[in-house]
Amino acid sequence: MKLFATIRNTFHEYRGVIHNFVALAFLQATNLLIPLLLIPLLLQRIGLAQYGIVALAQSTMLYFYVWVDYGFSLSAVKTLSEKHRQQEDLSQLFYEVSLSKIILLILGFGILLVIIPLHPAFTHNTKLILGSYMMVVGQALLPIWFFKALKKCLGLLTPIFAQKSLVFA
Repeated sequence: MKLFATIRNTFHEYRGVIHNFVALAFLQATNLLIPLLLIPLLLQRIGLAQYGIVALAQSTMLYFYVWVDYGFSLSAVKTLSEKHRQQEDLSQLFYEVSLSKIILLILGFGILLVIIPLHPAFTHNTKLILGSYMMVVGQALLPIWFFKALKKCLGLLTPIFAQKSLVFA
């Protein structure tokens, strides 16, 4: 009986951490499962050659995502978790990171517009490339880092799952 009481007390003590762990594990599972379910359907529907173009667009957008994120998912989380008690600091950091991401997002789109005419696969598939940039926009505008720092990852489930469903749809 004492063992169960200890387990129950430990669970109540670390309930927030456990909920965040479950939420982040669910998000990672969707990151892995959605592509596993959709890749065979895409290959059957559009063929191997066209899927190569889609994969090229996705991999290119991952470079833009890394550039737009610019390490904010690490540095901003650390800073915010240290200062989350002061409301003014919290608001200021949120504003600075969001503005920086938007500026990098706009610059990245400009770079993409310059790159498209230079690459033949991009030139022939301009709509796909520009549409794929929405993946970068969605990741840049979702304040994932903010929720992680506040340890409120359950609030992330619905918007991220919706965004991933739209990207893969």
